[in-house]
Amino acid sequence: VQLHVAGFCFCRSSVRVAHGVLTLRICRTSVHVVHGNSTISNNKLLLPSSISLTAIDSLISFCLDNSYFEYNNQFFAQTEGGPMGSPLTAELAEIRVAELESTALHTSPDPPSLYRHFVDDGFAIFRDRNHATAYLEFINSLSDDLVYTLEHPSHDGSIPFLDILIPNDLSTSVYRKPTHTDTYTHYSTAAPQSKKDFLIRSLTRRAYNIYSPQHLHKELIHIKQVLVNNGYPLRNINNNIS
Repeated sequence: VQLHVAGFCFCRSSVRVAHGVLTLRICRTSVHVVHGNSTISNNKLLLPSSISLTAIDSLISFCLDNSYFEYNNQFFAQTEGGPMGSPLTAELAEIRVAELESTALHTSPDPPSLYRHFVDDGFAIFRDRNHATAYLEFINSLSDDLVYTLEHPSHDGSIPFLDILIPNDLSTSVYRKPTHTDTYTHYSTAAPQSKKDFLIRSLTRRAYNIYSPQHLHKELIHIKQVLVNNGYPLRNINNNIS
């Protein structure tokens, strides 16, 4: 059976609720997930004996119910959602998404043969597009506070997942958005030399970590050319890449 790669990902509004924000409803559901999680309650490293799940529930509720902000010299109380930029909001959203996806994978009559998830992006392998569409409809039927979207591979069979591009043969390379310009800190700037050297090593390390062996040499050549275009001396580039 030919396998087609399909990625589940949130579009910009896919965590879709009233006014396009992460609502208190999602956060509240996350609190209940935490409260009912035996893994947390039985793990002393995750939950010290001096702290109960009830106490955690109360603390989270306190944070969600006491969020205020100032706009146009007036103060407002946030009655929906978690505060933007709050580490707590991000954690609760992650708990909610993980709980829903775990339920979907364990209860689906025909789950994907492989599924990987990171924050708001996922990657799955299905038999064909009909299989992918059926699973999409199933996971969206489990909840009305989260909406998943489906991205099929492009015409050449490749699909991006995070900053990785995965073609038909399941090899990997760096994914660069169409708006990417290969513009980095120019060598002539007043930035410390250590920062410039770190840029070279960072791009090189990413190539070694992500690229499949058959694509690595081409990427290293690309990195060198990009750095030269940004004013980096070839000798400095070679010293840091090696």
